Amino acid sequence: MKDVNYFERLWLLVLAPIIACMVAFETSPEIRVQNLPAIQFSRNFAEFEQLIDEHYLQTLSYNNYFDFIFIISYTGLFIVSLLLILKALNFKVKKRWFLFCLVPGILDGIENFLFMSLLRGETSYFNFYYWVVRMKWGLLIPYIQILLAIFLFYILYHSYRFGYYLKAKFE
Repeated sequence: MKDVNYFERLWLLVLAPIIACMVAFETSPEIRVQNLPAIQFSRNFAEFEQLIDEHYLQTLSYNNYFDFIFIISYTGLFIVSLLLILKALNFKVKKRWFLFCLVPGILDGIENFLFMSLLRGETSYFNFYYWVVRMKWGLLIPYIQILLAIFLFYILYHSYRFGYYLKAKFE
């Protein structure tokens, strides 16, 4: 159980830069891109190009570079989450399971490189970009659900423990 407590704290520590990145993505005008999901899920290059505004190119580039920090952070969170779950369930940690934690980050990195190529007008990469975006999100959605479940469990479990502590303290 001592290992689990360590990984719970590590999980919260690794969550902090993700929250900071998300706040920066939403509040910093230098990197805020309001229509990023529409851009990412463009059906063709003409639609992609239509969503890209000329004076918006610098912001898109900064957002893309900043996204690498976010990618490293969420990949770390996936790894710590896997360790936390495995330790809590007393499963043996196998190295190949960590490869699954790296796949969304690798796809996101590839997506970012392709995105920069598309911003430079290299249209031949669009079909590859199209599929990389969809594969990345297809893999990210289950990971996000797992992270939300861990976070909810953490809040409920520690709220219960804190309530039990308060009850014992004041009785």
